[in-house]
Parts: sequence; structure tokens; C-alpha cells
Amino acid sequence: MAILYLGMQAKTINLVSMILGHGKEDPSVLQTIPWYSTSAILVCMMLKIYKISYMKIRTHYVLFPILRIMNVLCFYCISCIFPQFEGTVIQFVLTDGVGYALLLVMIYNGLYFIVEPDGPYGIGIKDVILKGKRNTPRILVYYPINKEEYNSKVENPSFTQELLVEGEDAIEGGSIGVAGLPGSSDAHPFLLSLFPSDPNKLKPVIEDLKYSRIRAILSSELHKDFKNGGKKLTPVIFSPGLAGSKNYYTTNCRYLASYGCIVFAISHTDGSCEFTCDYNQDPPKRVLYNHIDAKTNIDLAGRKYKDREEYFSLSVDNRTKDIETLYEYILECEFTKYLDPQKLVMYGHSLGAMTGIESCQTIKTLSGDLALKFCIAHDPYYMGKLSKIMKTDGYKVEQPLLLVTSETFKNSPIVKDYYDNDETTTKFVKNCKQGNDQVQDISWKNSGHMNQMDTSTSSPVIVRLLNFMGPINEAVPKAHELSKIVLKFLSKHECLPVAGPSQHNNE
Repeated sequence: MAILYLGMQAKTINLVSMILGHGKEDPSVLQTIPWYSTSAILVCMMLKIYKISYMKIRTHYVLFPILRIMNVLCFYCISCIFPQFEGTVIQFVLTDGVGYALLLVMIYNGLYFIVEPDGPYGIGIKDVILKGKRNTPRILVYYPINKEEYNSKVENPSFTQELLVEGEDAIEGGSIGVAGLPGSSDAHPFLLSLFPSDPNKLKPVIEDLKYSRIRAILSSELHKDFKNGGKKLTPVIFSPGLAGSKNYYTTNCRYLASYGCIVFAISHTDGSCEFTCDYNQDPPKRVLYNHIDAKTNIDLAGRKYKDREEYFSLSVDNRTKDIETLYEYILECEFTKYLDPQKLVMYGHSLGAMTGIESCQTIKTLSGDLALKFCIAHDPYYMGKLSKIMKTDGYKVEQPLLLVTSETFKNSPIVKDYYDNDETTTKFVKNCKQGNDQVQDISWKNSGHMNQMDTSTSSPVIVRLLNFMGPINEAVPKAHELSKIVLKFLSKHECLPVAGPSQHNNE
């Protein structure tokens, strides 16, 4: 167990690199690794001795504080005995040490971090297939319900939504998507060389998600605050990033629902998501994740593109058609009479953020007005419309805009090898600020691209080692922080039907 634990440490990778002659000598590596494994072993022994139920820890979220306290005490004792390690101890405790010790236990027992929204409402959910006009996206709809009902049912799997609603097909598509992760990682080359490139070898990892549930209650009644007509729901459309899906942004969506929003999270139909189907066909036609080879500009279907921008520009255009289909559904669904279309929010991450930016400019109401009233964009992957942004001043969002850029996204090879993210962000913000004083541009410190989605809390070891997130022990606080940034933006523009986070938490 200790050897496996050591094998997952970033410092151990540095040590191996030193031995192979590929890295600079770092004495602190040899000094700190023994204390990492000592802490992990002590933690596991204590959990076994006191027979703490791993499953209960999983559902009630007490594992993190328990391990944090034990970790700090362990290192405090070591630093008293060996004062020369004091600097290293402080650095370790405040960054990765607690998180990696926690994840050792998680790996062996199927555990993960749980992020529980703090809004006044519980969360309901519905799985919907949008059959009809152009294409057939599959969506998850999150909405506010009675919190007592939510609290009484959320730990019971029979009342909650399974994460992989598409079953085995989602596992196959997810494996293809995960196999491509190293290509967008700036992690150590030695680590990347160990990552399987064959999707079939990753299926056992993705299959674990079959047992995961979304912490939202299936087909529950909409909360009486909205059903009786006293308050109106704020509608939000959520667009996922490349190789993602509606399934991997549950924290973002649940948080908004707990504050009185109704969130329509979509899986796109163009092959940019891990998996979906064309449900207009009988039987439904499978659409697996389809990515482009960075060297040949040929996608998995054998289509060749002029360059990378052409591929992603077409993807954004096709995704925007999905958003238009979803917009039409929102105007005629069972929730329509309970929501306020004048507060319709477009929210996206990565390629989904670029999808949202495009949709905000193109989707119109019957009267010709812009249909989407607010735009929230996390780490937009500007490659989708790079030339338009850099070569013109007219590519912009006219609606109130919240732009959140993680600290390390600019270092990803799929970004830095093709464009300067800081320069492009500056140009895009400049475009948007022409005639629009409602642009909020946030540089999110100590964060990575996947701090903006569920993987930072559901698969933090892999995500951290691939350098897609900040320190593991900050995963949960960062998840709360991001949703609070979004909620405060909406509250500022009077979009929330209830008091925002700061007001609510003071009540």
C-alpha cells in the first residue's frame, strides 16, 4: 500500500526522473517522501482500528476533516522531533499531502469528495430526450424541490439519478475521451508515458462510474414557491466541454438549482461529447466521441480539415444548433409557465463556453431580439472562433458576461501550441467591453481547467497528476468558490429568485 501510495506522488515522479537523469536534483524530494507514506499508513490503520464505515464516510462527507486532522497532527509531531523539516511540513500540509493521503483510502474503497450545495432548496432531476426538428440532444433538468424531502431521500440510490444514463455506450465513449487527456496535459513526460493510450484499457476505470449517482431526486415535485406562482425559476442552459457531457457538471448545476434556478444540461450531438444518440432513428444511432489528430488534422471518422480551427469552428456551429433546439424546448416544456424567459442564462465550460458565446450572438426570439440574456463562460476554448476574435472587433457578447479563467489553462498543449490564451482573452474582453459595461473578467488563482467540473472531486488523483487542477485538499473549497462566483454574478443582475449566497448564509 505504501509503495502504491508513493507511486502516485508528484515528488516520486521527480525522484524517478532524477534517477534517470531527466530532472534536476532536489534534496527535498528525499526528505519528504517517507513522511508522506508514514501519514498514509497511520491514517489507514486508524480507520481500520476504529472500524469506520467507508460507505458512511462516502455519503456523509466526514472523511476529509478526519484525515486532515490526523495528517496535521502526524506532521506536527514529526516537525517537533525533526525541526529541520519544518518548512517542508508546512508546504506539504497546505498543498497536496492531505489530499493524497485521503485519496489513497478513496482508491481502495471507491470514495470521492462530495460537494453539497448550501442553497435553501433541495434538488430534483429529470432525464429528457429532445426528439424532433433537427437533432436529438439528451438533457438533464435540475430544479428546486422541498429540502426536507431531498435530505430524506438523497442517500437512497433508488431515489437518485444514475450518473451514466446511457450505460455501456457512455463507458465506451468516455474511455475514448479519457485516452486523449494526455494530449492536453502539461504534466511531466514520464507520467504521461505511463498513461494508457488504448481506450479499452481505460474501460475498467470508467466502469466504476456505473455505480455513481447524481445527488438529486428523480421526478420530484417542483417546490411550492414556484409551483404556486409566487416566484419564477431562472432558466439556465449548460453546455459541457470537449469530450465531456451533461453528466460531469453536476455540482455546477445542482448548486444553481438549490438557489431557485432550473438548469438544462445538454450532451451535444456533433461527436464533441463522450457519447449521445440520434434518437430520431430506430434504433437510435450511436454518436461516440470524435476528436481530431493534432498532427494530421484528421478526425476519427476519417474526415480531413484545413486546420484545427476549422474543425472546432464547425463543432461550435453544430453545438449552437443543439442550443437552439434546447431553447425551443424550454419555451414549450412542462416547466415553461414556472420560469422567466427574460432571465435566460447561457452557461458553458471550455468548448461549451465557446458554444455559449456563439449562441448568445446568434439565437434570436421570434421578434428578433437576442434570446439568451446573460452569458457565463469558464475557460473558453477560443480555437473555435480564434480568427474572428483576433482579426475583428465585432465578435463579442453584448449581454452581461461573466468570464472565469483558471490559472493553468493557458499552459495546456491544446492551448499554448496554437494561441496565447492571455492575449486572446484580453482581445475578447476588449471586444465585449465596447458598449457593454457589464463584463466581469476573473482570473481564478490556484485552479486548473478541471476545477470547473466534477472530475476535480470525483477523480482528483488522476486530474491532479495530469495538472488539470489545483491542490487536491482545495478541491471541495474550490468547487464551492466557483459556484459562489456564479451565484453572486446572477444575484448582482437580480436573476436569482432568492437571496444570493452572502445574504442567505447570514440569515
